[in-house]
Amino acid sequence: MREIGLGVGCFCVFAAVIYSLTVHYLMETQNCDFRAWDLSCLTAADFTLVYTIKESIWSEFKNVYQHIENSPFSMAVPNQPDGIPKRKVLAFAQYLEREILNRINKLPQVITAEPPLPPVWERDLRIASIQFGFDNKDVLSLLIKRGELITKGKFDDLHKVNKKLEQIIISDREKI
Repeated sequence: MREIGLGVGCFCVFAAVIYSLTVHYLMETQNCDFRAWDLSCLTAADFTLVYTIKESIWSEFKNVYQHIENSPFSMAVPNQPDGIPKRKVLAFAQYLEREILNRINKLPQVITAEPPLPPVWERDLRIASIQFGFDNKDVLSLLIKRGELITKGKFDDLHKVNKKLEQIIISDREKI
């Protein structure tokens, strides 16, 4: 009778070990499958940053790059000797890129590596593109309305829309 009890006990322990190993295996394969799915679903939006440019950043940029022409969209001319483009928008994009990379470099490292990782600018970390969005929805809606009036041949109403456009451009120039 003892032998039967010992056999049943050993069988239960063996079954528990097999069950535990099976559950562990399934959890690990599920984790690997999830990581593979996550990597296959990467999009550009996963690496996109929306950043509101504050007045302080713009003022700091203008102080640093006073020698660039007043018009932000001036026609492209060759870069200055220091490599900074004369177009204010391009120079501002370069300035933002440098500032973002410097701030990332100052963050503490999450993963420690032996030997320590080099600074951000020496690694392969790059900003692919900086695109500026403008707060000009009122101007765009008026331009659409203006286009509709032109296509319908309602040139009498066109003057009102043009006047509104001029007012918005004059009053909200800095905001736009």
